[in-house]
Amino acid sequence: MSYIAHLTLVLQTLYLLSESQELTRRAIKLAVTSYLASPMSGEVHARIQEYDTQLTVLERADRDTLDKIVEVMQFYSINAEDISMLRAKIPPVGSSSDEPWENEKP
Repeated sequence: MSYIAHLTLVLQTLYLLSESQELTRRAIKLAVTSYLASPMSGEVHARIQEYDTQLTVLERADRDTLDKIVEVMQFYSINAEDISMLRAKIPPVGSSSDEPWENEKP
């Protein structure tokens, strides 16, 4: 359950960074890093963990779980007006040169 919420929110961050440009590894890494460093990441994790600890094994496959994912996603979704405002604050990521997935080891 948390995987779906975290992935969706990382993709939302990536959408903010991409500005309809070709995605680069640098943009993807920046989206993941900025999401993980944000308070939202911890809040989402805590909300889901709190909900999850109350469930039995059978309840985890129930429709209520899907409803809870939708609830969390709607709570943290960014509307179009906010996206425009946030994009204006984000410096260009630059898609001309790319970087490797991992830092090269000496």
